[in-house]
Amino acid sequence: MLHVALAWLRQRHQPKELSTVTILGPRNLAQLQDNLDSLQVSLSEEEIGRLNEASAISFGSPHEIINESQKLIYGDGFGRVLS
Repeated sequence: MLHVALAWLRQRHQPKELSTVTILGPRNLAQLQDNLDSLQVSLSEEEIGRLNEASAISFGSPHEIINESQKLIYGDGFGRVLS
């Protein structure tokens, strides 16, 4: 289960969203080996989608209202960082 969770975190990059960086902090050799073993796991797009769907959190009001109003104000540029 740990291998799948770490592989999912590593592989779930979404171009329009903030991405996470998996930072490992093993406390013993067994945990380090488990973390390294997760690098051998490769999830399909379908598996990543199913895990994303199962772990989705609905923030509800007022977050959804604010998010929708931001899209109306900024249009297609909403959520993009310009450099």
